[in-house]
Amino acid sequence: MNKLVAHVCIRNTNDEILLIRRKKMKNNQENHQALKWDFPGGQVNPYEFPKEAAKREAKEEVALNIEIGDVLFEWSEFDQEKEIILTTLIYSSKPVGSEIMILLDLNKHDQYKWIAREDLLRLDDSPKLVNYIIPAVQRIL
Repeated sequence: MNKLVAHVCIRNTNDEILLIRRKKMKNNQENHQALKWDFPGGQVNPYEFPKEAAKREAKEEVALNIEIGDVLFEWSEFDQEKEIILTTLIYSSKPVGSEIMILLDLNKHDQYKWIAREDLLRLDDSPKLVNYIIPAVQRIL
């Protein structure tokens, strides 16, 4: 079985990247990759295009309307516990409009931060980042 997920690497006009931190608990259960920093994103619904899912997830998780660019990175892994192949597509993106106001979905995330690409790359192999963050950010020119 396969599961497709779409995320967005959102960059602001200062060329900083938006990260959101996953909460420890979600729906009274330990959250997947709890307390790790991630890009906004989530599961692609049936009959939904990945780019549309990425836009929807950005709106749901951080209340931003975004413009989607190209795929920056693809990450696939086998989840032995769930016995599925999980494929994550990470798109480049930027906010639409001049005013950027982040409103987190507090059911899923507890913090956000804008971080410079160079500072983020210095966190390589950090246990506080989900595993595809650094490879995706390395592809940003």
